[in-house]
Amino acid sequence: MTHWVLGSMDLVDKVLNKIEEDVSQDKLPLELRFNELKLQVENKTKQIDSLDERYLNGEISSDDYNRLITKAQSQLAEANELLAKTERKLTRLDHGSQINSQMVVEILKDFDSLFEVADDKEKKVLIRSVIKSVHVSTDRKKLERISLWIGDDLSVPASCERRTVSQVRRMSIYV
Repeated sequence: MTHWVLGSMDLVDKVLNKIEEDVSQDKLPLELRFNELKLQVENKTKQIDSLDERYLNGEISSDDYNRLITKAQSQLAEANELLAKTERKLTRLDHGSQINSQMVVEILKDFDSLFEVADDKEKKVLIRSVIKSVHVSTDRKKLERISLWIGDDLSVPASCERRTVSQVRRMSIYV
């Protein structure tokens, strides 16, 4: 399988581009949320400092101070917890996106090795885990494209080899 895929690195490049797109789409809202939470933490910290100062200056009673400081500290702790979770998610995305072309090639080679030793049932499962659909021409003589599960827009270009495809389905064969 990998010999025809690796002959041209187009598929590897498409996989890497798709991963980068997915990471950017996932990362942008997290970065916005992270910045929003940082601002909340700063504002809550300022609010707590202000409450401390107002209490020490005798501007608010101890009952009011206790009620307000408890609420502000609770909100600060919640914002800090969310900030830490968001930061961990961003870190995981950064580490997960460090995939390079060599890694993709190795995965394809590993798939090929596994495919060679698999029995028919296991081969079918392996193929279904990678290939979403196979599209052929109406005369079943031309392979138009193979869609992969990696992404809706990621397809392997058709081969130039000519063969008749079985009549399982006319327009597309779902593997």
